[in-house]
Amino acid sequence: MQPYHVGFTKNGIQYPANWLTKASEEERTAIGLKWVIDDRPNNSERYYNITGHRGDWTVTPKDLDGLKTEAVRACKSKAAYRLRSTDWLVVRKMESGAVVPEDITIYRAATRAYSNALEETINAADFEGIQSIKQEWPMTAAELAAESIEDES
Repeated sequence: MQPYHVGFTKNGIQYPANWLTKASEEERTAIGLKWVIDDRPNNSERYYNITGHRGDWTVTPKDLDGLKTEAVRACKSKAAYRLRSTDWLVVRKMESGAVVPEDITIYRAATRAYSNALEETINAADFEGIQSIKQEWPMTAAELAAESIEDES
């Protein structure tokens, strides 16, 4: 089977990466290639185990508890990542009493609140529900500013 969008050599002739998409059915047949449509199921491998081969696929849902565990871990990791850039301000406040800017304090509180709410949503979800969770994390002041610049253009 010839991968799509990859150059190849057949009968001593080198073909470019786009040849399969540009060639007609007759041209492909003339050099001995048969066009086969991929019938692999479109189910997300994040939520389903897909095993088998062409024409004989088995699709089984992954364990809901395992999906929830992974989703909560990812949520905690994302929250930690989003807070990391401002952690030094909190440490500085604890060590020297310096003031943390209000927009940073608001952002950090919103991020923690969103993370906690998202974890609750994940833990309450059934199999269909966990697949439909959309994340909309709070934006930093810099992200808000960048978004307003994009909106103006």
